[in-house]
Amino acid sequence: TDGIKAVATVWPASVSWYLSTDTEAMLDRTGDSLRAIAAGKQKDPKAALAYAACNAGDGGTVTPEGTDKWLLAFCALSGLEKASMSLIDLKVDPIDVTPTAFSGISAIATALRLQGNDGAVALWDLGAESSTLLLITAAGVEGAVACAVGMDSIIEAVQTALKLKFRGAGARL
Repeated sequence: TDGIKAVATVWPASVSWYLSTDTEAMLDRTGDSLRAIAAGKQKDPKAALAYAACNAGDGGTVTPEGTDKWLLAFCALSGLEKASMSLIDLKVDPIDVTPTAFSGISAIATALRLQGNDGAVALWDLGAESSTLLLITAAGVEGAVACAVGMDSIIEAVQTALKLKFRGAGARL
């Protein structure tokens, strides 16, 4: 496109998350390893996928030499392409596209560190059909747990609770 070139963040409708084990953090740090892990964790291991990884402690880049845990976000390639289309509509030519939650993780961990806070924050990465709760402390992401609640079920609950006739009415709220 002839739009602005930019690094962009997007929120695909359904993203899966995986926090490495200590052993994986030491051994599996290359792009090929991360792609293989993401492929093995998705419903259809042979389906085209998009993935991104960050250092679980500070949101930085995962390097082959490191030993810190990493966080992997992955989704169907079609889901990323659909979310990225909104960038094209805005005349933005994305150089690199990463999950929106990565910047939130980094911001939360940094804020907790700067405050000297030893508490934790649960970041709810809300997808269309399912979601993931990410537990973030000053040390970074400590846990990632999938949950069956997604935006679709929330919209349905609002529609039912408010006795709305049309699904779109619940979605607008």
